[in-house]
Amino acid sequence: MGERGQVFRETWLNRCYKSLVTSNPSCLQPRTGLPRLSQPLQTSPNLSKHIPALPSLSRSLSLLPQLLEEVSAALSRYVTEPQESELRQQALFLLLGPEYTAKHFPYHRYNVRALEPPLNPQRKESYMKEARVFLDRCFSRALNDLSYPKDASRYSGDTPLGRFVGEVRAAYRESVNQQAAVRAFEELLLRRQEEEEDEAVVMRVASWGYLLCRHCLLEIQEVFGVAEEVVRVVGMEDPAFLSHLRSCLAAQSPNLKVQRSPFLETSMLTTSFGFALPSLTILVN
Repeated sequence: MGERGQVFRETWLNRCYKSLVTSNPSCLQPRTGLPRLSQPLQTSPNLSKHIPALPSLSRSLSLLPQLLEEVSAALSRYVTEPQESELRQQALFLLLGPEYTAKHFPYHRYNVRALEPPLNPQRKESYMKEARVFLDRCFSRALNDLSYPKDASRYSGDTPLGRFVGEVRAAYRESVNQQAAVRAFEELLLRRQEEEEDEAVVMRVASWGYLLCRHCLLEIQEVFGVAEEVVRVVGMEDPAFLSHLRSCLAAQSPNLKVQRSPFLETSMLTTSFGFALPSLTILVN
């Protein structure tokens, strides 16, 4: 871990990583509420500093507890073998943690303080090294029982591990697409500013287009085309612009519908994420 808990040099990769890593069971509960764009984005050549995070990048991994429970049960068949001494047993408990120890070693005392001074630190490290080797061997046997590979990077299948790995891949793919959309609109914004168009209007249009692209989950190569169409038609007084926008976006997202809101004097751009922005109503099946 680098400075301030950063794992990667790229900020977007760290956001992706944090959306997948949980440190305790409370992090696994579904999150309530949806993010809203409370105010227009501030004028800046760097959109990535202002664009709101989307729910898909704040996912809670509902598949992780099932996977952990499955592996934990398989592992328990091997780690419950008694160790040769109390200190070796406590070294194993220190690696397994108090919750696992309480569940699978109900008749043992969790007393890892026995490994602290006055015990010689070198002896503690020796016990810990032995415990790591033992635990790694048990883990390999547990994975073998489940027919899981130790390296799951290329694994696929309709199993708890396969579904979890699929979730990880989906989160990474979503992060890549989000970053591509940010870069696309940054370049678009800079181009429009160079043409001396109204900077505030360009920023609003770019932010709306970004949200639209991400909501439709467009592929990287589709982002630029949709960005240009949004900038070209949003805000036009021509009544034909609505049907034109509908036809342009329908080709990119078959489930996208664009319509006027009958309840508002002015149209709104609304997504199921809770965003409400002037111009259009966007409904996704």
